[in-house]
Amino acid sequence: MSRISTNLYSFVPPRWLPTSYRYPTLDRIIKNQRCRLIRKAMLHLGMKQPILYIWHPAFAEMVGCFDEALVVYHVYDEYNAFETGAKEKEILATQEKALLKRANIVFTSAEETCEVRRPFNPNIHVVRNGVDYKLFSKAQDNETAIPEDMLRIPKPIIGCVATQTPFMDLPLLTEVFRRRPDWSLVFIGVECAAEDQAGEKLWTLQSLSNVYFTGRRSLQAMPGYLKHCDVCVVPWLPHDIMLASSSPLKMYEYLAAGKPVICTPTPPLRRHFDTIITFATNADEWITAIEAALLEKNQRKVEERQKIAREHTWEQRVTFITQKLAEELSQQQPR
Repeated sequence: MSRISTNLYSFVPPRWLPTSYRYPTLDRIIKNQRCRLIRKAMLHLGMKQPILYIWHPAFAEMVGCFDEALVVYHVYDEYNAFETGAKEKEILATQEKALLKRANIVFTSAEETCEVRRPFNPNIHVVRNGVDYKLFSKAQDNETAIPEDMLRIPKPIIGCVATQTPFMDLPLLTEVFRRRPDWSLVFIGVECAAEDQAGEKLWTLQSLSNVYFTGRRSLQAMPGYLKHCDVCVVPWLPHDIMLASSSPLKMYEYLAAGKPVICTPTPPLRRHFDTIITFATNADEWITAIEAALLEKNQRKVEERQKIAREHTWEQRVTFITQKLAEELSQQQPR
């Protein structure tokens, strides 16, 4: 256990306490062990009646283990979309329904995820992703240095910040950058996979001479990388479940950096950002959108994007959540 600040601590369970849907009995034993260790840590800190803040339905069984004053379920994603087995999906759905019914308050990342869960818990609120504006706005500062690996890449640079590619439209990107060899596509964060480790679609994209992979970079380094990008993209696959619940973190970061943004159209983004980002579906539309963005030489547009980003900071998100938790706590019966 480590101390983060005056009243914030981080506890990481031992690595010998994994979870698995395949062995329910073992999962119960592991859950009991985790709860015992957490209660021991709480006792050491003199912590009583905590707020139990749960981010994944797999931890639904922990409700009631800590004499908690409040149970919060924060739906960050459509978790079932990441499961492949029918049994795993069924278990996860059951866990989530139980958690929704027992939670005092629920937060979700988009209106769509909110509405499908409202029948199970009416005390539900949308909290979209946000941005560390102070950090990412440094992409517009003259003092921000551009990393050496970016300086070696030919301009114009179309940047995509990501750590994985399963939900990206790789065939679309392959077509766009095969047709435009004069553009460079740079994945900031994604590792370039070996041929025998990359899927066929990823390997085909990687084989293009104008596609680059920087590998993982620190959060603090991001402004320098984004500074050297001419356009930034969110090339998602047209996957209904994921798109319906999308609140892309990278989009807010691109806007804070002042960069033009091209994105796969999604209901939440069209509803809230239709005037500030450009949507494209097929390769022709993506090429047209990138061409238009590369021609843009308008400081007012940069300021407009950053203004929107300032309306979506993490500080604002935390303030909203804190207010809702305080309201809920004030309604609880004293013990």
